[in-house]
Amino acid sequence: VMEQLRQARQIVRYFMMAYYALIGITVVFIAIIFLINMNVKDFARAVGAVLFIYGIAVFAGVIFARNFDFLTLMSGIPHELQLWLAALVSDALSPLQWFSLGVLILGLILIIISIVVRSKEKEAVA
Repeated sequence: VMEQLRQARQIVRYFMMAYYALIGITVVFIAIIFLINMNVKDFARAVGAVLFIYGIAVFAGVIFARNFDFLTLMSGIPHELQLWLAALVSDALSPLQWFSLGVLILGLILIIISIVVRSKEKEAVA
């Protein structure tokens, strides 16, 4: 039993490490896009739209998955195991829900920044 608990802890560590790696890879890709583009308005608009759409899609998927009735699919499984599996799905989706909400908010902020920031061509004319 103790060996199985150690293995479960290791799996949870891998899950958390993958969660933070996802955030890190996202930040690296955003930095690369900014370095290639070097225009704040275009960068904010392009990345903001992608992040906003991704955040909406994943957040909606997580809400759907949380509200989906998994118990009807698990009719041949004992009731205690059904409850445990439902809690497992909910706990596994919780970090993804917060990540997608953060991405959605970041995308919205970047879209607002792209609207507020004046482009270089307009500043040169003014």
